[in-house]
Amino acid sequence: MSLFGEFRVPAEAFALHATLQALPEIVVEIDRVVAAEDRLTPYFWIADGEPDEIAAATDDDPSIRNLRRLDEFDETTLYLAEWTENIETLVYAYTNVGATILEATGEADEWILRMRFDDREQLTDFQEYCEREEISFELAQLHEITYPPTGAQYGLTPK
Repeated sequence: MSLFGEFRVPAEAFALHATLQALPEIVVEIDRVVAAEDRLTPYFWIADGEPDEIAAATDDDPSIRNLRRLDEFDETTLYLAEWTENIETLVYAYTNVGATILEATGEADEWILRMRFDDREQLTDFQEYCEREEISFELAQLHEITYPPTGAQYGLTPK
């Protein structure tokens, strides 16, 4: 049975730590990560920050490169960048075991990661990988998926 886990990770152990330290008022939400052969490219939203300040802060952030601003709304901006090898250890912790990050929200002091694991063995592999690589995290919640996504349990159809 698949599992959902919510993990708290120190900000310095994941992406954009230098940016979050330089601009502690911002909130970062990873939207999607695209895996290419030689790199991982995240799409992410940054709320409560000025785009020029964010661009300056990310220039000095060793965890990303090639930042591109894609869309801008009142309080939130969508970006695309490349993760560098400086955060690959944690990123590979979930990619190596085949887990999926469903949601990731970063603030100045921590990231909250919501992840899906296919089974308990995959979760154990993730925990063992993190221990081996000395990646600290706190498991905040863990639960099995006991029902299909909203709507499916009620027999609803597209019509």
